Amino acid sequence: MSGPKIVLLVLIVLALLFLGGVGLGSRGGSDPGSLGWVEGLGSALTPRLDLTKVQGPCLDRQANSFVIPPGSPCKISIPSFTRGTRKMALRLTGGVRVDGQYVAPPGHEKIDPKDESGEQSVTLEGAKEVSLVILKEGGSLSLVCQNQQKAPCHVAAK
Repeated sequence: MSGPKIVLLVLIVLALLFLGGVGLGSRGGSDPGSLGWVEGLGSALTPRLDLTKVQGPCLDRQANSFVIPPGSPCKISIPSFTRGTRKMALRLTGGVRVDGQYVAPPGHEKIDPKDESGEQSVTLEGAKEVSLVILKEGGSLSLVCQNQQKAPCHVAAK
């Protein structure tokens, strides 16, 4: 396929995407609550956090997980990055519940005045996976195991 044919094909695909977006908008599909596909696409394009860079006493590097003793918080230090945000997915694999809070360093870059990405709280229960957006400035993640037994909680990270 020659260069002009490839350019023409790309332009046709872009035109179809544009017309599809206009069509959704004319049918009321532009409601911000119904744009899950946009979030999914953004999530797919956001790189994952490199777990070899984080530091913390409860980190099990071989298993890519955190082992958190019951009742006492485990603080994980996340370094800054040169560009963009990272994504970190957490899933409870052992224990009853883990509460977590990510905090970006003071003075982190805000997208707008109502930006709350610098402080995110999560609760891990069951097998549900929860994702955090880690800002390029890094920060800290505090995990607390809410297990009534003396057994530690296990959280898989990716």
